[in-house]
Amino acid sequence: MSEDKASGKDPWSNRVVVVVVSFRRPNDIVNCLASLQHSSHTDFEVVVVENGGAPAFCALQTALSAKCDGRPDASSPAYSVADPNMANGARLHWGRVHLPGGQPVLLIDAGDNLGYGGAVNLALGCMDRSLRWRGVWILNPDTQPAPSALEIVVNYAERDGFGLVGSRLVDSVLKTIQMRGGAHLRPMIGRSTALGYGEPANSPANAAELERRLDWISGAAIYATRDFIESVGPMNDRYFLYCEDIDWSLRRGPFRLGYAHEAVVLHIGGTTTGRVAGVPSDLTIYLAERNRLVLTRNHFPLLYPLTAMVACVALVEYLLRGHLHAFVVAWRGWLAGLKGETGRPERLI
Repeated sequence: MSEDKASGKDPWSNRVVVVVVSFRRPNDIVNCLASLQHSSHTDFEVVVVENGGAPAFCALQTALSAKCDGRPDASSPAYSVADPNMANGARLHWGRVHLPGGQPVLLIDAGDNLGYGGAVNLALGCMDRSLRWRGVWILNPDTQPAPSALEIVVNYAERDGFGLVGSRLVDSVLKTIQMRGGAHLRPMIGRSTALGYGEPANSPANAAELERRLDWISGAAIYATRDFIESVGPMNDRYFLYCEDIDWSLRRGPFRLGYAHEAVVLHIGGTTTGRVAGVPSDLTIYLAERNRLVLTRNHFPLLYPLTAMVACVALVEYLLRGHLHAFVVAWRGWLAGLKGETGRPERLI
């Protein structure tokens, strides 16, 4: 009999679910899970939602089956917190493998490209609300968390009563900081300032001061407590990609945003959407311009006219850099935002 069962302790009370959204990047998922398997917080399970279609799901299954050769831990509960049969009755194509430590990894074929928020929400829909899991850690597929990162964000959230907690995101190549948890939002111009960007990876930080400036937590590594999820609800999937994390943070109500400085997560960035010669992909440019207007209209309606005007003027920057094609894509994204369009941009998928 397991120690938890013998003591009468709820065997799910310490469980955390890690959610990763994939889009045809099986190697990224393999590397992410390889880092997770060294986690000092061992009571977790993983849900990977594949947005790239049936062939991509098969490729992901093949890649993980070759790398994840673990078996269920006999001392763990007989079933998982994440059950695909609970996802609103949806008929999902799914499979399950186990990490070497015995942690289950649920693989779900989304059946279509649901976008980032849609895929996260699909994973959240699989969560069994009758069990006492602690929270959800959402990671980008191109992240590699340090062994202590999960344990730190969970304890940090519960110790200080935060609803969302971010990590120290470090550029995996440059070894500089991408974000200290998230960013400060400047809604008047529809832009954000990433806290700590470009600073040495190991430079110290005043977490309390950073939290006072923190307006949103980066979706590349965002821990959400169960209380937050059940009170605030799922992500707004109408953004499709980009700004869901900002929107989620702005809808937080009484919940606080935290920055767990000691939770280090290496991040590549851009592997799913792609970059060409240092220029973001068409999808990135289009949605960045569209969604900044959608976000402002939803949360700062009085500032919206000014934000729309400033965003339009800022498009000239693409021309000044000689990127005519990028300017055209950005202009179309701005027009779409002005019209209030949301959802998947079919022309770019």
